[in-house]
Amino acid sequence: MRPTHNEIIATLEDFAPLNLQLEWDNSGRQVGTFGDESRGALLTLDVTERSVQRAKELGVNLIISHHPLLFAGLNSITGATATQRVVIEAIRSGISIYSCHTNLDCAIGGVSWAMAHRLNLQNVKPLMDSGLGCIGDLEHSIGVEEFAEVVKRVFSLKVLKINCTDKTFIDKVVVMGGSGSREIEAAMAAGADAMITGDLKYHDYQRPDGKMLLIDVGHFESEIESLDIICTVIQKKYPNFVLHYAKDSFARMV
Repeated sequence: MRPTHNEIIATLEDFAPLNLQLEWDNSGRQVGTFGDESRGALLTLDVTERSVQRAKELGVNLIISHHPLLFAGLNSITGATATQRVVIEAIRSGISIYSCHTNLDCAIGGVSWAMAHRLNLQNVKPLMDSGLGCIGDLEHSIGVEEFAEVVKRVFSLKVLKINCTDKTFIDKVVVMGGSGSREIEAAMAAGADAMITGDLKYHDYQRPDGKMLLIDVGHFESEIESLDIICTVIQKKYPNFVLHYAKDSFARMV
């Protein structure tokens, strides 16, 4: 017997409870009926019209995303916007949509922890009281340029955007999946030599005043492992549950 959508979601929320999400977020059930028997799920960072079409092609009736489809309320559902069209087509096709966003960011073992694991950081602990971000130590001190090369290799990047820094060697590192600009000062206060995140703006690079290395690896690149986390959590309880990945990005390096 297949699990229901609700049973799949309960497994995810045991790992990343909804009460961990930040107050501005809208994680949780987005569209559909969740008592339905689940024929499998499509995992995606963002829910798009293409995601719904892909779920239909695969024959699955659940989409699990990291970023919520719905943030602000919809005043009408007429198909005038991409979000409205996703809602219409998902309901028409019997596909339910669930999102696991900042609750997964704040969970122990969540998005930033996956980044820390990729860098093999030691003595890892949460950066913020909310659970956002991680701070840990490199296995050994390395130079700034060497560290930048390590980050490029680990995150499969050809180029990096970094600030000018007075740092010579890197020991303690903060990682923050998604957009981490609001936590720059917290990372500095925690004694980080470097911070890796996404979505940094021009003036963000000036804020450390040379006292901490800032590295922008990209929003997508820092969070794509959220899908692996979701997959692992579900398959630990339901090893035969069918899961598919959609790793499309809105932007790319050329």
